[in-house]
Amino acid sequence: VKKIAIVHSDNDYGKGLADAFEAAAKAAGGEIVAREQYTDGDTDFKAQLTKVKDQAPELIFLSGYYPEGSKIAAQAKELGLNTQLLGSDGFGSDELIKLGGASVEGMLISTFFDYSKDDPAIQKFVTTYKANNNGDNPDWFAAAAYAVVMLMASLVEKSGDFSREGINQALSAMTDEYQGITGRIKFDENGDVVKPLNIVIVKDGRLVTAPKQP
Repeated sequence: VKKIAIVHSDNDYGKGLADAFEAAAKAAGGEIVAREQYTDGDTDFKAQLTKVKDQAPELIFLSGYYPEGSKIAAQAKELGLNTQLLGSDGFGSDELIKLGGASVEGMLISTFFDYSKDDPAIQKFVTTYKANNNGDNPDWFAAAAYAVVMLMASLVEKSGDFSREGINQALSAMTDEYQGITGRIKFDENGDVVKPLNIVIVKDGRLVTAPKQP
């Protein structure tokens, strides 16, 4: 894929991620042929999508959240814009499929948690979560919350120090990666988390592991 369009929310998350994606895409040899934005809560995206369609992109990166993303996908189909869609982690929820239906079929999504993975620890978490949440699958927010609590618990178990200072010190002293349900977690020199990225695809109305991974 060389010709890429970006459609993003104008909030800090949407714009910041779009900026990072654009820089990385260009560094990898891609060309950003169109970049359009919208405001959260908007319902009509046809003006932006018409401009995107005129540039004939091979991929459209959507940076925002699923309420607007589901409508963007539907309106793209209405305009005959059948380009591959790649959604940001804000799309990584079954709610996208409930809202978008057939229009989001085939959409790729970057996420920090793939609940479809055939991993005993992941499936144990999914089963327990569904039992306590009306049968709903966990999104990556739920998985990340669980992973960070379990990380803190493991540090406290090792150090025996339950204080804020003790936990901070244990985090700073981490030398090994922590293996949780969202993958291996480590921290860089700035204290920012470094963890694996997953790509899922909407297939037959479900989020499943995409054929190609980073």
